[in-house]
Amino acid sequence: MVKLAFILLTQWKEFIHKWKLNSVILISLIFSFVFIIIFCGKLVTIYDLKNLSALQHSENSFEIRSIYSTKDAARQLKEAVESLNADNISYVTNYITTFEKNGQLFTENFTTLEGNSHYFFKMRGFYRELGNQEVAISHYIAHKYHLKKNDTIRIDGREFKVAFIFESYQFEKRFVISSHANLDIVSKLASSYALIHFINADEKTLTNSLDTAIFNYQPLTTVNRSSDKSLTAYMVFIMVFSLVFILLCLTNCLLAFKGKMTNTMKNLSIKLLYGLGSKGILSIVLWENLLLSVVAFHIAYVGLFICRGYLPLFFTFRGDSLSYLLSLSFVILGIILYSYILMKRLSRFYIVDVLKGEVRM
Repeated sequence: MVKLAFILLTQWKEFIHKWKLNSVILISLIFSFVFIIIFCGKLVTIYDLKNLSALQHSENSFEIRSIYSTKDAARQLKEAVESLNADNISYVTNYITTFEKNGQLFTENFTTLEGNSHYFFKMRGFYRELGNQEVAISHYIAHKYHLKKNDTIRIDGREFKVAFIFESYQFEKRFVISSHANLDIVSKLASSYALIHFINADEKTLTNSLDTAIFNYQPLTTVNRSSDKSLTAYMVFIMVFSLVFILLCLTNCLLAFKGKMTNTMKNLSIKLLYGLGSKGILSIVLWENLLLSVVAFHIAYVGLFICRGYLPLFFTFRGDSLSYLLSLSFVILGIILYSYILMKRLSRFYIVDVLKGEVRM
């Protein structure tokens, strides 16, 4: 360990001493890692879009038939549930909703369309009926909190599985649950539950205080989403395009390292005379290469973060933890592979040839 520590300290001094060569390598690595970071973020974005597209294989369309406002909503909702008619009724409140995902609490202020009233929306063809343990969420909520199909969220202490995601301008900040799931939630209209409750109801039970004038939006229409086929083709294109760039960047990194590879191999071969094993050589090579690569990677990452507002749309910097870890994994795996290949190449040279200066790449 003492011998290895001494050798690593020596490598660090050599790294500082050869600052000109290492600066050129560092700039080359930064340029390469910029593209790796951007395209890894693009791959993560396409993966998210693929998940969102998979949520709806059928187009989600529903139309608003009529709207009701009533003071005795809890009783009528209970009657509507008991009627079990095939038509669909929903209601909205304006209070604050707190829900939980992966142990983290989120709070949203969901407002009604007008004032503090409670409105009922008569809808048909709302994708499909929800189960007692299922919840439907808007595309806005799904994107904001990174929710996808089959995720589990906790509402009012109960766990619900995300059944599907719907798109709607009017209901973009809404949850939808079956009123069969919990009648206590349905009855607490004056509480903190700001949800759309998806129920089966008889239109005749909700005929009081008919007021369609409060809702002036056009009926909701079918959402024209990209087909799975076109999204898959786009994903393949991005993957191939990014793979080509990543390979070019890694090749650029190898060319940058090649300038000092001969000198590095000579130094390491000399150290073999002093009993340094292959593991020690690999540790030295990894230390030197990872030092340069990690520094270059984070310079590239910070630079992209600072310049994120000036990048072209196609090269948008994502900047989340998943794309960061993916791009860093590409870098580390590439450096480990390169260091291992360098160590194997070194083992094929005779120490005498190295000392004579006859090492060739």
